[in-house]
Order: sequence, then structure tokens, then C-alpha cells
Amino acid sequence: MNSMLFVPLNKHLLVEELKAEQENKSLIALPEDYVNNTKGRYTTVRFIGCAEDCNRVYEELFDSKQDVILAVDQTMLEDVFIGDQKFLIIHQNHIVGVMEKPYED
Repeated sequence: MNSMLFVPLNKHLLVEELKAEQENKSLIALPEDYVNNTKGRYTTVRFIGCAEDCNRVYEELFDSKQDVILAVDQTMLEDVFIGDQKFLIIHQNHIVGVMEKPYED
């Protein structure tokens, strides 16, 4: 099976979820798409790419080739299923910040 390349359009960004460092094991069965909102409305995602019509700041992030972590409104993340592949997108208006690494000497 070949992997498809997904190119976001219409001011959307392609992102991927960050895996939690520690996953809590629940004794209660929950649906696979259950989102635990006890940590608040916002989450972090890894920036993969953006539509050509996104604001210039996102183009610069894409061109930087760095591992960029974005703070986003998790209620606005959208799963796009094509065949057996899942892509995660978000509109640029729902990005609230860019996580920066602490200053190191």
C-alpha cells in the first residue's frame, strides 16, 4: 500500500497529535474517539505543513524545517479520512501560539 501525500488547502494546516508521555489506563471502556477535556480547551500539535494561502508566518514555519509545536483549540481539530489513512487539519484562525524552546547557552 502506498502512502498518500495530503496537501491542505483553504488556509488549513496539516498537523499531527503529540503522544502523551504517560497514558493513564482507564478501567472504564471509552469510545476510540473520546477526547478527555479535563486538561482544558487547548492542546499542542506538531506542524507538518500548510496551504499556500495561509498567512506568511506559517509559510516561514514550514520553510524553517524545524520541529514546530503549535498550541491549538482542540475542539477545532478535524480528522480527514481518505481510504485507510487519517489526516489531522486545523484552520489557521484556531492556532493560538507557537511553543518555543527555552533559551540555552
